[in-house]
Amino acid sequence: MVQQRVLMAAGANQFVFNCTPQVKNFLLAEGTDPKYGARHLKRAIERHLVFPLANLVATGQVKLGDFIRVDLLGESKLTFVKEAEGAMVPVLLERYGAAAAVPAVAQARAARPIIQRKEFGAGSLNENK
Repeated sequence: MVQQRVLMAAGANQFVFNCTPQVKNFLLAEGTDPKYGARHLKRAIERHLVFPLANLVATGQVKLGDFIRVDLLGESKLTFVKEAEGAMVPVLLERYGAAAAVPAVAQARAARPIIQRKEFGAGSLNENK
């Protein structure tokens, strides 16, 4: 559901992300309660996944076609690792056509692998490690 929201977003902010099984289990544990069930699951996903990803996009750390892997560090800290830049641009163009028009800067960086991966911690989004 979150990935669909990202892909349907207007402009050049479409990217692809993948959560590890540990992240999915963490979000499920954070968002469920024996008494209330999964009522808080949406809030947990937004708080731990959507808001940090939105901050990365807003600060320009994640751009069109990037592939982000979301992993769990320790017991409660999500990390966001950029695995590739511009890797998904051809797929986005094929699927969404003009709606995913590639700016000149994005074309220059299209489908090039990351030599040094950038890891973003959920707690310190403005700091690159």
